Amino acid sequence: MTGRETTCGSDDMQHHLIDRDFPGTKALAHQGHLPLTPPATAERSRHNTDSSNASALIRLLEARKSQNQADHATTWLQVPVDQESYETNREKISQIFRRFDYDPNRGLLQLRMPSTIHDFFASTLGHDLMAQLKELGNKDGQAAAFASKIRLAAGSKVILAEGDSESFKDIQRSPDMQLRHIHAEYPGVVIEVSYSQDGKKLRKLAQDYILYSNGDIKAVIGIDISYRSKEAFVSLWRPKITYVEDEDIKDLAPDEVISYEMFRSPDGRACNDEKNLNLTLGDFATNALSAVDYESIPIHVSFKNLFDILEESDELGRAEGANVAERRAKSQGAMRKRRLSSSSAEQLCSEDEETYAHLEQAVLDRAERDDGDYQGRAMKRRG
Repeated sequence: MTGRETTCGSDDMQHHLIDRDFPGTKALAHQGHLPLTPPATAERSRHNTDSSNASALIRLLEARKSQNQADHATTWLQVPVDQESYETNREKISQIFRRFDYDPNRGLLQLRMPSTIHDFFASTLGHDLMAQLKELGNKDGQAAAFASKIRLAAGSKVILAEGDSESFKDIQRSPDMQLRHIHAEYPGVVIEVSYSQDGKKLRKLAQDYILYSNGDIKAVIGIDISYRSKEAFVSLWRPKITYVEDEDIKDLAPDEVISYEMFRSPDGRACNDEKNLNLTLGDFATNALSAVDYESIPIHVSFKNLFDILEESDELGRAEGANVAERRAKSQGAMRKRRLSSSSAEQLCSEDEETYAHLEQAVLDRAERDDGDYQGRAMKRRG
């Protein structure tokens, strides 16, 4: 890890704070059907404890999101959660957080809460690359046909499944932006934007993307923005494949071809204007889909363009933070709003919810009654 990948506190401290509110990472029991035989009181108590732990985790995540919305403290938070707890709570987690990563091999849930600056920067950079691809796609030939099949996606999941051991478990990532061929399993290019203090370790993310896609992710672009100053950096990682002759095997490793090069100085000026972030058409999909000669077709973004995108992103972020919506263009004048009448489908949903609530209460009442009857019969036998 380089000096640019710093955090406000160590991962250990962050995990300690989480553990304090949600002690332990023991798996939460699956809430299945009620048993046919009356349950023991101790077993019922254990299920209640498991449910309580699950609720504690969800409450913790909700509180963390509310705090972040209030003070914009961080855009990236790591929470230790074992796989069974994650599977039990995945649906609720996805309701609270639109984007998150999960690595079952490390038991680590990584919550993404991107700022306006993050989203705007990643989106604009992605669209700049797409504009060049569309220009190529409007021409004739195989390269044009290939370029026309690249798509831009924000927040879509990437499941990294190419592990190197039998114990490896698929890793879920939700990159800030990705560009993917419509016939490819993995995106060719991934964009990640980070604040230095967040602990979003770009090098570790790049390594996972490259290694666990078997090198099909050919370019990982990392943008590192300093939180307290104006400086900003760009990095680029690519897969490096080396043939080991005496072992008759190929070694795959991430290669940092651009290492934290500054494109905005601490005082807010553009720097390294003459440099480019260089890609090729072949970077945008696996070799199984891209011909060798696609590597000779350049696609690039200048450092000056990166600077301009960040300036625009900062301006948008400041406007949002200052609550200056009245300065933005919008329709004027009050209007009476006429809402659509409730549809039969909406009424049915409401009725279903009420029915399910009654059924749920009936099941609980029966469970309590059966447990009591069971204890009563046991007392009679002892008598």
